[in-house]
Amino acid sequence: MSRKGKALSEEHKANIKASYNEDLREVHRQIMLKKYADPKERILQSKRMKLAMSRAETKIRLSEGQKKRKHDETQWARMHEVRRGFKVTEETREKLSLVNKGNQYHLGHRNTPEAIEKMRNAKLGKRPSMETRLKMSKTGKRLWRQPSHKNKLVSASLKAMSIHPNKPETIVLGLLNELFPNDWEFVGDGKVVIEGKIPDFINTNGQKKIVEVFGTYWHGERARCYEETEEGRIALFKKYGYSTLIIWENELKDRDKVVDKIKEFAGVS
Repeated sequence: MSRKGKALSEEHKANIKASYNEDLREVHRQIMLKKYADPKERILQSKRMKLAMSRAETKIRLSEGQKKRKHDETQWARMHEVRRGFKVTEETREKLSLVNKGNQYHLGHRNTPEAIEKMRNAKLGKRPSMETRLKMSKTGKRLWRQPSHKNKLVSASLKAMSIHPNKPETIVLGLLNELFPNDWEFVGDGKVVIEGKIPDFINTNGQKKIVEVFGTYWHGERARCYEETEEGRIALFKKYGYSTLIIWENELKDRDKVVDKIKEFAGVS
């Protein structure tokens, strides 16, 4: 007699759960391990899964199922314990590497070219509602207040523009390389970001020291905030253990004076 469509009683469910103990789970586990020990069987199963996952109805069903699932703290802790100590095989690592190569998104997410094109086409000609725009604005402001997220955005933006040292920075870089070869690196392209501020040069020889080149236009009387002034920038980087030397653009007219300033900062007479 078919039981399709009939609901099980709570008592029946409890009996099934009680009968399905840890011993039975281990038996099933060993059967599966033995079955998939054969590489040919694993390849065949992989093809079946890929075919099933590529179907639109499967994706919709999985998406709807995930939306309904909610894990409490106990469940998260249990899942964490299950995965603890689990090591991925070299074969799996190689597969993941091949899949992810060339698909690096600007904030670390990985999408295939097809997925990127699909998302782009889905948004073309569409204008978000006022409610959506307000929600996006609120989320963006909240994330911007998080130093790690802010630094990541600033760094990614500058790297995308392929920023190179400007003329004053090039002069200072030349002096640093002349006085202390290989001890300083230009990081004004976003390699280092501290609370949204990008230093120009950082010491790479074990000293927590930063050199900044300031232009009088942006960092003088027109400075937008305290952190854009000489005093403010030194105080900001000091919070993270860095000592900072500020070289003003107009000081570069006197090369010897700048050299003496750098030597004094480096503790060299």
